[in-house]
Amino acid sequence: MIPIRGLAHINLNVRDIERSTSFYREMFGLELLHDYEGPMGNHPWGRQVALSTPGAADILALSQVPGEPIGPGGCNHFGFILVTDDDLEQAIADAERLGGRLVRRDSVEVDSLVERFAYIEDPDGYIFELNAQRVLLARKR
Repeated sequence: MIPIRGLAHINLNVRDIERSTSFYREMFGLELLHDYEGPMGNHPWGRQVALSTPGAADILALSQVPGEPIGPGGCNHFGFILVTDDDLEQAIADAERLGGRLVRRDSVEVDSLVERFAYIEDPDGYIFELNAQRVLLARKR
């Protein structure tokens, strides 16, 4: 096993980098870390915006590169941890206001705790989950 400090980043190819940047910044309060425009890999031009949760070491990279596939492809979903389950309804409303679409909401009982969650589709078709991860938090006590 190789020791790691966590997940480095998730990169999403997007159609409109301004729209996607606004969506994720307004939805989650992500901070702009970097905005690059120029050669990207084998492509002569592209633009990438790197965003992060305030005070955390995570990175969501949004890339707009002509000719690159956009949308979920093989990515089933990725998740954001809410502070509490009470934030779920407001998060869904915010996502819809910003151009997202509620795909599904539900709850499940795990280890005697009820977890509420929702799956949201962003403007490019990527699915993310909103969940307070109550089971994980309870196990850390």
